[in-house]
Amino acid sequence: MSDVREFKHVGTRPIRHDGADKVTGRANYGADLHLPGMLHAAILRSPHAHARIVSIDTEAALALTGVKAVVTSADFPEMQRGEQLVTHQPIDFYDLSCNIMA
Repeated sequence: MSDVREFKHVGTRPIRHDGADKVTGRANYGADLHLPGMLHAAILRSPHAHARIVSIDTEAALALTGVKAVVTSADFPEMQRGEQLVTHQPIDFYDLSCNIMA
């Protein structure tokens, strides 16, 4: 038996049919989709890394024209420690819920 293996695609330069569209900016992506009535989101992050956020005032954002909703961590249910979904490793939803939003 021979140890030499012949590969059909490894080491070749395949033709990229969408390459020209991508480098010229003509390619369409999911973020390019605009439909009537579509809502857009904006995320406001803390300018201070690892800062302890003690309060969030959403009144100014809600007063802006066109704003439909403001979402903070208070809008999510509080998870109890130990709730786990077992996939390839256990997941503690409490840690996820504490770190998903301020």
